[in-house]
Amino acid sequence: MEKEMAVNPRHIEQCPFCGSDNINIEYIELCANEKLWYVRCDGCGCNTGYCPTKDEAVKKWNRRVIDQADYECLKRCNHECKIDCLLKEYDRVKEERDKALNDRQFLVNSIRSMLNRTACVMKMTDK
Repeated sequence: MEKEMAVNPRHIEQCPFCGSDNINIEYIELCANEKLWYVRCDGCGCNTGYCPTKDEAVKKWNRRVIDQADYECLKRCNHECKIDCLLKEYDRVKEERDKALNDRQFLVNSIRSMLNRTACVMKMTDK
């Protein structure tokens, strides 16, 4: 599999599934200079499938008709996005929990310090 940068990147649309601009025109070389071309998104891995020419692969990529392969790719990307969202939510909740635990520990330490000072003051007044 070889990668080739787009001759004119303005002619290649963003990924219709994840919105990435990181799009590559790639090919596999079969034999005796025979290549099969495809366009692939580095963001989510969606691709056009094999085409006999580079131009056909780009045209297929830029077409926005969803066929069965595109639909399956969209479902996969959506599933991965949901997993990412869940992981971000987990991290957010964990961060809030850690902050609450740190706040609680700070409060406990403050109360202990205050009690120690109060105990010292009471000992001094008892004398």
